Amino acid sequence: AACRAVPDSEGQPVTAWRIVYPRDDEVARGLAQRLVALAGAGSSLRAAALDPAELAAALRDQTERAFVLAVQRESLAPCHDASAWPPGSSIQPLIDTRARAIVRRGSPPLTVDWDGTLRVLP
Repeated sequence: AACRAVPDSEGQPVTAWRIVYPRDDEVARGLAQRLVALAGAGSSLRAAALDPAELAAALRDQTERAFVLAVQRESLAPCHDASAWPPGSSIQPLIDTRARAIVRRGSPPLTVDWDGTLRVLP
């Protein structure tokens, strides 16, 4: 939110009842389906897969109830990365990942990248 140069828009309320995700993202599909299941049997909420062009248009036009997307946990340029998000959007982490590793003695030498990714040294 600190990166936004323009105030949040107060556009029309979203009336769609879909949680959308990229068609080729199996993890996002599973998360979207779980969210729909948590909404209960009486809810008209549903999950829908979109191809890249449809997803880009839905993000741009803010036509859907929610989006399940992969976002980098850490970024070198967070304001630049967030500039493509619709005004008023927020992130709700759905998968909690820990930046920890348990390593035994005798394991190959490791290094940690800037984003927390473990790499095996040659």
